[in-house]
Amino acid sequence: MTTRRKLLATLGLGFLISPVASFAQQMQKVRRIGVTVAGFAPNPYVESLRRGLADLGWIEGRNILIEVRYAEGRMDRFPTMLAELIGLEVELIVAGGSADAAKRATSTIPIVLPAVTDPVARGLVASLARAGGNITGLSQLDTETTVKRMELLRAIVPKLERVAVLSSVETPAQRDAMESAARALGLKL
Repeated sequence: MTTRRKLLATLGLGFLISPVASFAQQMQKVRRIGVTVAGFAPNPYVESLRRGLADLGWIEGRNILIEVRYAEGRMDRFPTMLAELIGLEVELIVAGGSADAAKRATSTIPIVLPAVTDPVARGLVASLARAGGNITGLSQLDTETTVKRMELLRAIVPKLERVAVLSSVETPAQRDAMESAARALGLKL
């Protein structure tokens, strides 16, 4: 008899709770993220972000809104774009090309850096192991591969004596790694 009562009570509670659960699913909060892009629309990285989020169940218009702002090559537009996104009460900022401006714009909204060169030297994070603050993401600090690239150049051009490096951002760590690699291979940088 006790088993029958437990079964009936469980079924009864299930019927009472199921409308509440379905209502809660319908009322799921729509999350809003902001994305800044240094370039122009359309942008393959933004489309990749959308596909990746959809693969994880975040469907644009259903449970997430993605607010994208394009700087169109004008870096001076980042502060205005970020202020606009913050005004829209985004819950996350993907700071494509605007890492420094994003850090200045907010210390409370989480910021994801899709790729940034040497975030420690730039003062964006405390360390790669423990970023601290509201910033996380990927670093393009790849000093380890610098020696391999120079070795590859030497293998391709055995009589190579001098190497020119073009970079949009030069950090002390990158410069030191390049100079060290060049010295080790007897090259002038």
